Amino acid sequence: MPDHHNVIEFSDVAFSYSDGKTIFRDLSLGLEAGRFYLINGPSGSGKSTLLRLINRLEEPIRGSIFFNGRKLSAYSPPELRRSLLYRACA
Repeated sequence: MPDHHNVIEFSDVAFSYSDGKTIFRDLSLGLEAGRFYLINGPSGSGKSTLLRLINRLEEPIRGSIFFNGRKLSAYSPPELRRSLLYRACA
């Protein structure tokens, strides 16, 4: 059940690549509107995969991702991508 204070919410998400490498197992995370988040970690820890899941470039093998209280899978990729903004800072 999504928390409607969170714009993006991961609920018990699992993801593995086709080579069998598990990236996330039971990931639960809420991102609130109007806040800035730093995603930091070593190479291969899932930073880019997290963004690929939000953007529906990858799909979780288990669990749900919500955007504004609605399952991410209910949005078409173009509709979703018009609603999101990423800013990469080096």
